[in-house]
Amino acid sequence: QELTFSDWLGLAGIIVSLLGFGVAIWQLWKVKTAAESARDAAQSAKDGIRRLDSIVGFTSVSRSIDEIKEACRRDDFERLPMLFDQAWKALITARENNPTVGTTDNQTIQKSLSFFKMMELEMVKNDLAILSQNKPKYIKTLIDISEDMTVLANRVKIEEASNVS
Repeated sequence: QELTFSDWLGLAGIIVSLLGFGVAIWQLWKVKTAAESARDAAQSAKDGIRRLDSIVGFTSVSRSIDEIKEACRRDDFERLPMLFDQAWKALITARENNPTVGTTDNQTIQKSLSFFKMMELEMVKNDLAILSQNKPKYIKTLIDISEDMTVLANRVKIEEASNVS
């Protein structure tokens, strides 16, 4: 039995429909891949911004520590609670903005946060004799913390540079 013209048209319609379906599936795959790429790019940009904010945060902590050391040297104990609180908040912000903080860095940050809060409470007690007596020890600890913040900021800068390359 020979195929008629309408049979050939029906067969051509089926073939065209299958090709159209294949093209639709291929387009969906391309859209999915593009969406995943856009999501990855957005996440990468977000992480980069957070790392930069973290660098600014660690730098801000170091600046606050410099102000604290200067206030200690001048025996300006009235300003110290505010300065310790400012350093504490800056360090929390820096930690939250750095998605790659490791366990060792977290321990360093936690020790620094504890020191800042303890010092803020000491300043509120306002026992000037004890504060003056322990001033060299406090300044030494502040210098150590400042060095730790510099190391953390530099580590984040290196991570950022390696992610940009």
